[in-house]
Amino acid sequence: MTLQGPRNARLALLALLALAGCVSDPDAVSRSGALEDLACASGGGVEPWESAPWPPATAGACGWLDYPARVTLEIAHGLGRTPRDVSVTLSFSEDGSLSAPAAGDSARIVAVDDRAVTLSNGTNEDFFVKGVVF
Repeated sequence: MTLQGPRNARLALLALLALAGCVSDPDAVSRSGALEDLACASGGGVEPWESAPWPPATAGACGWLDYPARVTLEIAHGLGRTPRDVSVTLSFSEDGSLSAPAAGDSARIVAVDDRAVTLSNGTNEDFFVKGVVF
């Protein structure tokens, strides 16, 4: 099968435009969440580490991390080793209420090491994020 004729040329152009949408945003901002900024983080060592608790324990200083649109966020973890798995949960509320597991461009896992997990919000939506590493 070859891409000849106006219909196939349009399909090829659409495919190229779709791929162009997958390129990293040059205007994206980078932020970091240091361990000392995560007042209610818990776990580490042989236990899973989480950046914040589940609601209703998230009132006040225990809120989830601010995760605005088009931001790359590095979250320092206290696991002490490279995690085997990363779980990312998003909410529109700082207290984590009505949260859901992240999917797709809302939380691309960019990097994972013995010090931090780096996530990228490739959407135009602002969220709050909770990370759990195992």
